[in-house]
Amino acid sequence: MSKPPVQHTPFRPARKDLAEICFLSQWQTLHTADPILLPAILCRNRCDVRSARVAASFIVWIGTNAGAAFIEAAKARIEDFTYSEPAYLATWALVNRRQRHVNANIRVIEVVLSPDELYQGDHFYAHSRAAKLAISQSDIDVIESVVVWLSTASGNAFVESCMAEYAAMRALERSRNNLAIQSEGAGL
Repeated sequence: MSKPPVQHTPFRPARKDLAEICFLSQWQTLHTADPILLPAILCRNRCDVRSARVAASFIVWIGTNAGAAFIEAAKARIEDFTYSEPAYLATWALVNRRQRHVNANIRVIEVVLSPDELYQGDHFYAHSRAAKLAISQSDIDVIESVVVWLSTASGNAFVESCMAEYAAMRALERSRNNLAIQSEGAGL
């Protein structure tokens, strides 16, 4: 009997009204179609549940404004490095560093791998909760491997597809809102 495929479920659910949901949906679709994609990205024979959850959580973060800024900054640095992989890795290192004055001394990886409750309370509370997260070297390797994959043509196509889906989703929502406003105005 074969093992069921690993589920790519993030630690926090993707927000449905943001690009996060497009990124997660397309990530899950990719892995349903090609169950060995994540093991290939990780240079492993197989993938455990934790690695799949870490990768899915990071992909959801790519669908946030901060994630979009990371992708934009990485692309802008490609000329500095002559090709994309070191540009993405260097940008990730800068984005993921602790900065008390910017991110309350919380690394992006701590945000990515934290439960929703991380930010309940003030930023000191968030920092103390983040410090208690069990982040392993394997978690760090998974995220860095996904960063490297994002720097490839396949990764870039994935990001572009997700952004196009999100743009279409927003255009449809605006169209529905405009129709609702017109319907209300016609009824006056």
